Amino acid sequence: MIVTEGKTDVVYLKYAIRYLTGFHPRLGEMENGKFINALRFLNYTDTVRDVLQLGGGTGDLSFLINEYRTIEAKYGHRPMEFPVIIVVDNDAGAREKLFGVAKSLCNITVTHTSSEAFYHLKHNKHGDHDSYSKQVFAEKIIKPQAASIDFKGFVPLLHRIVAALDDFEGRMGAASPAAAAK
Repeated sequence: MIVTEGKTDVVYLKYAIRYLTGFHPRLGEMENGKFINALRFLNYTDTVRDVLQLGGGTGDLSFLINEYRTIEAKYGHRPMEFPVIIVVDNDAGAREKLFGVAKSLCNITVTHTSSEAFYHLKHNKHGDHDSYSKQVFAEKIIKPQAASIDFKGFVPLLHRIVAALDDFEGRMGAASPAAAAK
């Protein structure tokens, strides 16, 4: 599950994954002329806002990171089959809110000059700090012209997402009963 700051970030990521075929089939692939995304993205709906208190923005993501264990503990069955990867803009909002939360809760120092591919925050949550977003641009330019856009600028971000997925799978494999029996 990819959680971004806002819904337009998803537009950029989906089209970057579709047109950067070097990430196929890990992040998605074409099947019968249709692109099938291998990732799931959080859809910011009224229900998500009401239940998870997520409406977009760094304040809501900060709340999610702060309250994740408390929320998670309420559910007896939490298989954690997939990671939650949080992708945030590389801006002052992230620096002022999210980076501080990562430091206080997880003792992780995140800066704009950090060289880590991602930061393992808790259980199945990973954070990344590079993304882009503007509503009108995403809807009116990116969607209709995606086939002719050079998405190479997203390659480092997609590599980070793959690294977080690989890390999660390694952690889950090491924690599984089958792996423990080996």
